[in-house]
Amino acid sequence: MSENSVNFSVQYLKTICFSSLSLEEKIKIKSAGRPKPNLLITNITKCKTRDYKRHFKVQTYEKSDWLCGCDVNNSLYCFPCLLFVRDDQTEWTKSGVKDLIHLAEKIKKHESSKAHLTAKLGFNLLGKQDIRQQLNSAYRMSIEKHNEEVKNNRYVLSKIINCVKFCGAFELALLGHDEGKHSLNPGLFKGLINFSAELDLALREHLQQATVFKGTSKDIQNDLLNCMLCVCQAHIKKEISASKFVSIISDETSDISNTYQMVAVFRYTLTNGTPVERFWSFLNPSDHNATALSDCIENLLNSVLKQTDQLISQSYDGASVMSGVHNGVQKLIKDKFNDITNFFSNSPQRVAILDEVVGSRIPKASTTRWNFKIRTVNIVYENREALIECMEKIQYTSRQSDTIIKAGALLRLLNDSKFVFWLTVFHRLMPHVDILYSQLQKRTTDSVTIKQSIKSFEESIQKERDNIHTIRDFEVNDLTLKITNLFLIEHFEMYSLNFPEEYLNSAIRAFPFLDKNKLKTELEIIYRRPDFRENNLHLDFSETCLVLHIIVTMPMTTAEAERCFSTLQRIKTFLRSTMSQDRLAALPMLSIEKQMIQNIPNFNELVIEEFISKKDRRLQFQYKTCL
Repeated sequence: MSENSVNFSVQYLKTICFSSLSLEEKIKIKSAGRPKPNLLITNITKCKTRDYKRHFKVQTYEKSDWLCGCDVNNSLYCFPCLLFVRDDQTEWTKSGVKDLIHLAEKIKKHESSKAHLTAKLGFNLLGKQDIRQQLNSAYRMSIEKHNEEVKNNRYVLSKIINCVKFCGAFELALLGHDEGKHSLNPGLFKGLINFSAELDLALREHLQQATVFKGTSKDIQNDLLNCMLCVCQAHIKKEISASKFVSIISDETSDISNTYQMVAVFRYTLTNGTPVERFWSFLNPSDHNATALSDCIENLLNSVLKQTDQLISQSYDGASVMSGVHNGVQKLIKDKFNDITNFFSNSPQRVAILDEVVGSRIPKASTTRWNFKIRTVNIVYENREALIECMEKIQYTSRQSDTIIKAGALLRLLNDSKFVFWLTVFHRLMPHVDILYSQLQKRTTDSVTIKQSIKSFEESIQKERDNIHTIRDFEVNDLTLKITNLFLIEHFEMYSLNFPEEYLNSAIRAFPFLDKNKLKTELEIIYRRPDFRENNLHLDFSETCLVLHIIVTMPMTTAEAERCFSTLQRIKTFLRSTMSQDRLAALPMLSIEKQMIQNIPNFNELVIEEFISKKDRRLQFQYKTCL
């Protein structure tokens, strides 16, 4: 909070001797302004017929520019008199005024008093340059000397900040094994400081002469890193507030010391339309489960986003939460397959409908194949559309409420995108499992054959693993691809003849806040006008621009962590190494967002201001003014 936003209360002003304060402290109180709290004052005037009540209103302070209030004893005071009058005490400086009925008369009388006029004059002249200050050359010289010292100190601190930025930008360790004065193996940061001192006289003199603040200690490093992180996060917040939409990308893993870490990255567009991914920080959830992770991310979003409707997309990488014997994805998929199997095996009527629907479309299918659990995945995958039709028919024809409810649940499951994704994955894996199972069941199997079979199985699974991103990209990115199809330039001529209603409806279903009619009209014009790209028409084509912002803001896939474009790929280096928590977020910020830092005006000055605001430093960094 800035000094100008701090109000000194009446209770505090009554306890101090204003005349004994320094000029800077006096100006600070004047700049803060008079305290104007809402007072609980009520006056009652009794008449013959009724009683009249007068209540204090905040607008009362506007009656005079010297009125102030105390919310402790609910009274009005004179702000200049509280500061400059000590001997001639009146109710305006001692007990306060509570009489609202005669307030106008009291104000007029007080404004005519000699003490008030003298105090008002002293208050107005406070901080103004007068002849005494002009003649006080010693005071001016002391200010100039102080500011020259501050200028040199800030210059040295800026050089130290540059060294920290250099180490962070190139992902280099700051501390060495021995940070002693005569160490032959100092850390890179200290070595860089010493090298810079050889080229910079001011820095060299500071390191040689400084006794209380050299700026090279571990504590100072950590303070500077924390300040740099705060400046970067403030800049990212500013960029996000100016952006229409934002996406959050999160990854989680454990470092080499088995410490659990989670990272947050924001993706949004700058004011010039450029999409960016900004690293925010590493998070420490209270527990390693879905609830703790979601709570942690929710708290982050509440602190960063001013408007919750800015969040347009969420993307999560890392499989720790998905894995597990009891609640993992594999267990859930297996349970869902069992539900499908049991749904039919427990009812002859349901099996009859299954034979009718599935059998008519896929003659190879038979009821006996459902007994092999290892083939259940393939059966469901190959007959998913037929099973959907089967469930719909059961819903309409069955008279048993339990059957209708279960059929509806399975129907929703078969249409669920996550279920379809994992169904596709296991469909590609199960044939290899089936082959291995068959080989291990042979009577002629020996240890050598088993070893070869397992090796062949591992190689096959590895090939599937290498190719699995194609499935994941397709499933996760399906909606975005449909919307993106609206803006494929090579299809504009075709769209002008046959408008892509399907893609438009997909966009509206995903983002209901879009104006469908206006968007369709804009797109129809764009498809027919080849010169559209040559003109800046973002105000007229607002809905189209919104859709483009959404497309650009949404991450390509959750597999984006493995792409060189993604910020998460670079973060992996820090997630899988270990360092103290106070450096864990700042150093990746300096490395990952070095381009952003270069574009922040006066970055070093902002860091210095943040540095001196944290606590009192033993070296002078704050300029003084000759007022």
